[in-house]
Amino acid sequence: MTVGSSKQPLYINTKENIIYPSKISLEQTSSEITAIYKSSLVFGDSLIDLTGGFGVDDFFFSKAIKHVTHCEIDEELSKIVTHNFRV
Repeated sequence: MTVGSSKQPLYINTKENIIYPSKISLEQTSSEITAIYKSSLVFGDSLIDLTGGFGVDDFFFSKAIKHVTHCEIDEELSKIVTHNFRV
């Protein structure tokens, strides 16, 4: 079992067209369970995540917040996140 499969069942179950980043990015990302918990702690109309990473937190924040801005310094990782959000 890979890190991604145990931490990201939504992406694993989506299967088609999901792009995965480097192993280190997967290791550093929040699990879905953690992201769901974090999303229960936020409220308001907008949120900016300055350490967006693989975007798992932001995906779940978007279920609670109207506008979420994902910031990621790694341009390639940011492109992967943008693609996966569209999928």
